[in-house]
Amino acid sequence: MPRYPLPPLGPAWAGSVMGTSLAATMTHIHGATFLSPLLLGVASLIFLSVSVGWLQHANPHFTQPYMGPWGMYFMGVLALGAAWTRVTGSWGWQLVTWLVATPFALVICLWQLRQFHGAPTFFWGLSLVPPMVSANSGAQLVESGVLEGHWAGAVWLVAFAGFLLSMVTALPVFARVYLELLRGRLYLPPGLTGTAWIPLGIVGQSTAVAILLSHNPLGNGGGGSREFIGIAVGYVMFALGVPMALYAAWRFWRDILTWPGYYPGWWGSVFPAGTCTLGSYQLAQVTGLGWWNWVSLVWLTVLLFHWSVCALRALAHVHEVNRAG
Repeated sequence: MPRYPLPPLGPAWAGSVMGTSLAATMTHIHGATFLSPLLLGVASLIFLSVSVGWLQHANPHFTQPYMGPWGMYFMGVLALGAAWTRVTGSWGWQLVTWLVATPFALVICLWQLRQFHGAPTFFWGLSLVPPMVSANSGAQLVESGVLEGHWAGAVWLVAFAGFLLSMVTALPVFARVYLELLRGRLYLPPGLTGTAWIPLGIVGQSTAVAILLSHNPLGNGGGGSREFIGIAVGYVMFALGVPMALYAAWRFWRDILTWPGYYPGWWGSVFPAGTCTLGSYQLAQVTGLGWWNWVSLVWLTVLLFHWSVCALRALAHVHEVNRAG
């Protein structure tokens, strides 16, 4: 049985939406097109369940202490729209979800900055990364060519602002959390070690966004230098991600063997692996270096492994509840 009281269906579980949506997107990109529609269907069902669950329970309220779960929810909206676009080829899905989720992503980030509650934790970053996810979705829209003239320029500017906002807020906050870890003050109980993967989310997202933003529709020159900057950002972020990933794997993979209680924190291990798959894929595309594609495939394997483990733990939890009840 779980060791912690489970929150009702709602934004607290939205990490599963984002993770499953990224799995659908990246399996399609890497050619597993038989699997991506299935994952997209699962992601859509989870999103509907999470949304209906919030309408039933109204937990949590859209108030300042709960910006983390709401950040996950709107990142899930963005990721689901991108997955539908990737699988169906229709950019309407991504455009609608970007228009809906982007204002919330910016508000959530800025509102969170007013106050952080409790001791430093990896959860703190969940409310600061949504502008980066919005930036990724917006930059993809611009690169696709579906937006014309001034609209493409406007979306690019919003994406650039979201990229900067997340970089200047999330990176210092995650640094503070790792400082607490080095001081021995960060406690990750069983069932929550999956959250150690959360900082990897900004590694992959920032890489993808920095590269995509180098394609500036405003036409003010400097394309080659901007592309170089995007690649440099990717190399720096992935270098920083190596010790982060090693620590997260050490904590979470050990925890899997003990099979602790089920909790939303399990799903914190899924979507960061998905963003690293995406970021390394973008590096492969822009640099032409095949080994980055292999890095992306390795991260895709980690993504699918984490997703499978979390899904099995969810099924085991249902079995445990039925057996006890």
